[in-house]
Amino acid sequence: MFVKLTQLQYFYAICNSDYNITRAAEQLHVSQPGISNAIKELEGELEVTLFRRENKRLQLTQEGEIFRSTCENILQNVDLLYQQMKDVKKRIKRIRLGITPVTGMNTFCKLISEFSHVHPDIELNILDMSSPEILEQLNQGAIDIGIANLRKNWPAFESIEVINLYENELLFCTYLENPLAKVSKVTRQMIVGEPLALYQTNTNPDDSVLKRFAREGLIPNIRYYFQQIDMIKAFIANGILSSLMFEGTLLPTDPIVSIPFVDPIIAPVGLLYKRSRSVSNETYAFIDFVQEYFTE
Repeated sequence: MFVKLTQLQYFYAICNSDYNITRAAEQLHVSQPGISNAIKELEGELEVTLFRRENKRLQLTQEGEIFRSTCENILQNVDLLYQQMKDVKKRIKRIRLGITPVTGMNTFCKLISEFSHVHPDIELNILDMSSPEILEQLNQGAIDIGIANLRKNWPAFESIEVINLYENELLFCTYLENPLAKVSKVTRQMIVGEPLALYQTNTNPDDSVLKRFAREGLIPNIRYYFQQIDMIKAFIANGILSSLMFEGTLLPTDPIVSIPFVDPIIAPVGLLYKRSRSVSNETYAFIDFVQEYFTE
């Protein structure tokens, strides 16, 4: 059995036109024979009679009464489906992206620019967050994707998927006039007396760097903690102090000397997202683009 949507629409139009085929045809902007033939085909498909004539007027049969109730529900659902699809088409395609400054906006500026060129219809809402904030916001569904330095001591969320992208090396960053600026590599012992400024997130500094010194029985000379990387760079450029910064935060134009450690300090950078049936096509498009970008 194959019932056409137009047959249902014609049948329902007749019912709503006081069972007058001529009036229904005028409302639908179709010919009267067209409606009559459609109803005959519908009755043939259903193998029932939907209308009978009494005193030259159409009336619903018992089968027609039952069919009308179901037909009304079907057409209402079709209208609802049509409106939903229109809303989906009009929906703003948006990705909420949380990213930590230490991962390297220098790298992601180019990536994001190329992604927007390929997907001009997708809006990126980029949020500056710490790594723990990214994990929490992903778990709560407040953001779609996170880019962060990966940590071993993160709380476990089974629903969070992690894709490793690249490695981010921690460097000793100092001003041009510093005698240490002439060395090719440094040790923690060499810089222990240097006045340092470190990057912190919210009110708590990242203590992973401090633990490296503590394991060697060293206490670094930390003068300041800043929440803005640009402020740290300004202090370095003015010859006031040095810092420990990930290479991803540095730009080619920064008037800063960056020196690796003899024993490299590496932090893997990863893309994180929450596995869910509600993950949007836009989110998957960004994930695929990022993976392809870093495998080229």
